[in-house]
Amino acid sequence: MDKTPSSEFRKTFSRLTDATIVTVNGHIIGEWVPVRTSRYQTIQEVKATLDRVRRDVDEVAGERFNSRPFTPVPKKGK
Repeated sequence: MDKTPSSEFRKTFSRLTDATIVTVNGHIIGEWVPVRTSRYQTIQEVKATLDRVRRDVDEVAGERFNSRPFTPVPKKGK
């Protein structure tokens, strides 16, 4: 998988054919996964690719974020 800075990514993303990691100042901010890899891709193939990407995003979000509900602490005097 290639790595590219965001400034370069903005100029070339429409021509990318492989998954690419996008960085800013050396920090990863995301991953670009092109949906259409060939000119003659069926709707079913596109939907399968989108479902796979959504599952990957949900898995990473589940690992990265706390699932406990937010419970604010009341301020003193109230």
